[in-house]
Amino acid sequence: MLKSKRKVAIVVDSFTMHGRELLSGIGDYVQENNQWQTRYVEYSLQSEPPAWLASWKGDGIIVRDAQGHCCEAALATGAAVVDLSVRRRCGTPTVVSDHPMSVRLALKHLRERGYKHLGFVGVSGTSFSAERKQAFLEQTGETRHVFELDSGNMTIYPWKMVPGKLEKWLANLPKPIGLFTAFDPIGVYVLEACAARKIPVPDAVGVLGCNNDEVQCKLAKPSLSSVIINSHSIGYHACLLLDELMEGKPAPQPPTVVPVLGVAARQSTDALFLADSLVVRALRFIRENAILGIDIEQVARHCGVSSRTLERRFQQATGTSPVQELTQVRIRHAEELLRHSNLIIDAVASRSGFDSVSHFSMVFKKKTGLSPGEFRKQFG
Repeated sequence: MLKSKRKVAIVVDSFTMHGRELLSGIGDYVQENNQWQTRYVEYSLQSEPPAWLASWKGDGIIVRDAQGHCCEAALATGAAVVDLSVRRRCGTPTVVSDHPMSVRLALKHLRERGYKHLGFVGVSGTSFSAERKQAFLEQTGETRHVFELDSGNMTIYPWKMVPGKLEKWLANLPKPIGLFTAFDPIGVYVLEACAARKIPVPDAVGVLGCNNDEVQCKLAKPSLSSVIINSHSIGYHACLLLDELMEGKPAPQPPTVVPVLGVAARQSTDALFLADSLVVRALRFIRENAILGIDIEQVARHCGVSSRTLERRFQQATGTSPVQELTQVRIRHAEELLRHSNLIIDAVASRSGFDSVSHFSMVFKKKTGLSPGEFRKQFG
C-alpha cells in the first residue's frame, strides 16, 4: 500500500541570510526524502502568524520568527512543531548552533590577532545571545568588559535609538581590545559607534560578529569579521527532528547541536601590533593592494626604503618575508573566489594578483595541497 505523504508547513523567514540558509537545508531534505507535502509562503521575522495557520490541518510545522508568536500559533494546531525562532518557547523542540564552540573560535581568532583584552557585546532577551554570553564568561572569566543592549523589538534594532551609552562604554575600555558580538547587526552597530567616537578599528578595538551574514559583513566599514555558523545544517537537522516527532518519538533533551564552520576574517580584526611602524605600513599596503599585482619594489617605494631594508626589517618583525605575505594574501583571496564565484580559473588567477594561471596553480597547490579545481569541488 502506498504510504501517504506527511503534510508539513514551513513558516521560516526568507529575508535574512540565516533564514534563507535554513530554508536551503530544509529544501535539500525535502528533495532527498520525498516524503513530505509542504506548504511554504514568503515570510519575514516581523510578520504575524499567517492567517491560514489557525485552521490548517497537518502533521508538522517548522517555524522561525522574532517574537515567538508563530510558534504559539503552530502549537495551537496540535501538529508536531520544531521552533527555530529568535525568542524560543521553553521546552519546544529545536536545533541550535554550538554556541560554546562559536565563542572558542572567536576568542582564538582575537587572541591570534594580538588583542590583550577581550569583551562581549550582546542583546537582552534572546536565547542565542544569553548562551554566547554565558560561554564567554565561562571561557574567559571576564565580567568587566561585557555590555548588553536592550532588545526591545528585535525586528527594528531599537538600540540604535540610544547610541550614547555604548559609545561611552567603548571609549572607556582598555585598548587594544577584541570584542565578540552576539550577532552581525550588533557587530555593525559597534563599528558605527567606534566611528562616531573616532576609535580606530581594528588597531584599538577589534570587532567580530557571529552568523556571517555576508551582505552585512562585506558592506560594513570596515568589513566585519564573523563566526560562520552552519545555518544549512541547522535547517536540515530541523527536518530530521520533525520527522522523529511526527513518528511519535519524544523530543531529544538537550536540543540537537550543530557545530560551527570557522571564522571569516575581514578588516575589522586585521590588527597589526608590531613595534616597527615601517613594517606595519608595509603590511597594510600589501593587504590592501596584493590582488592588484604589486611587487616588492612597489611596496618598498611606498614605505620610502630600499627593497633590501624592507625585507630585513620585515623578517625581523614578523618572521616571514614580504613576498610570502603577498602570496598569502593572494591565496586567501583566490580561496574566497573559488568558494563563492563561478569565475573560470584564469579569471581567479588574474583577480588574485597572479601574473599567469600556471604560476597561480603551482603556488595554490603548494600552499593548500589541492589544485584550484579540486579546491572548488571540495569547498565551493
